[in-house]
Amino acid sequence: MSEKESMQNIPANDTEDLDTLLQNFDKTCGEGLPSPEKLAEMARKAPEPLAIGNEHVEILSHKILPKSGEESPGKGVYLEIKNIASVAIGKLALVAVLFDTKGYIIDTIEKTVADFEAGKTRILRIVTPAEKADVKSYEVKITYTAATPAPIAMGDGRIVILNHNFHDNIDADTEEFKREIEIAIRNTSPETVAITIFNAEIFDAEGNSLGEVRHIESDIKPGISRAVIIQIDSILRYNSARSYKVSIFKTITADTQKVLLRRDERKTLPNGDINISGIIKNVHACKTDASVAVTFRDAKKEELGTMVLPVKDIEPGTIKNFSIIFHPPTGESVKTYTVDVGEMAEVTG
Repeated sequence: MSEKESMQNIPANDTEDLDTLLQNFDKTCGEGLPSPEKLAEMARKAPEPLAIGNEHVEILSHKILPKSGEESPGKGVYLEIKNIASVAIGKLALVAVLFDTKGYIIDTIEKTVADFEAGKTRILRIVTPAEKADVKSYEVKITYTAATPAPIAMGDGRIVILNHNFHDNIDADTEEFKREIEIAIRNTSPETVAITIFNAEIFDAEGNSLGEVRHIESDIKPGISRAVIIQIDSILRYNSARSYKVSIFKTITADTQKVLLRRDERKTLPNGDINISGIIKNVHACKTDASVAVTFRDAKKEELGTMVLPVKDIEPGTIKNFSIIFHPPTGESVKTYTVDVGEMAEVTG
């Protein structure tokens, strides 16, 4: 039998105060002594109100939440809490057990708090839907805490991270909220960095990984600083991003990669041929030659052909245009292509 059923089976006169009953018992020399069960029931009372924090959350204050005025029946519990951790709390879960005047459980309610910033306070009102309830006490405990990991951005021996943060804005065309990672970097080496590839892992408020993206920066001169924007909208639920871990996947100097691809585009000509054009740049300190290799593939990613174009006498710091026309094999269709730029190999006979 439940506590509530037990309470319903108690006769109305059992609500008599235990002290009064004992006084009457003395006057009547012991006549009418209640049963042990009845005495136990009459002695029941609500426990003292209790709200317990943990190492991340402090309970600043708590009290019964009345239905209207101060003297009205209680409908729940009022809490003031503070995040005393050094990082944001992505998710906080609490459970509140509400008691009536006899200590019977009226309701058990779960409450969650999201995006609880470090050092901030929150007001919580935990209310039972039971219309006739009169809450006299409660016990509130924290059952789950998930801290949001602190954002991290790491450089390498050449590229130093000066600062980093999320950058939020509204897309002018779609009027949608957009979140990006903004990083300030500096090339502290004596060499030109031809290519730096950043890897960014994105996390939600509870520290769950949402996915990873890659971003490429090129032609970073010695001693030069640069602002870098890493787009993360290719990740599902990217607007739920609350943290990140950015690292440098690879750095290539100009001694290794002298010529870079700066732009490329595809056009389909009237006769069905494919025209790939673009711009390359010499980021090395010396004049150099390069080769542009374009590989064409079908929808199954099978290679249809590769064309190589030599580009000679590229002065330091200058750009050159290139254009390649590819005639697909009969019955074949080009789905994708890749452009590779490298140094021109010397051919000896």
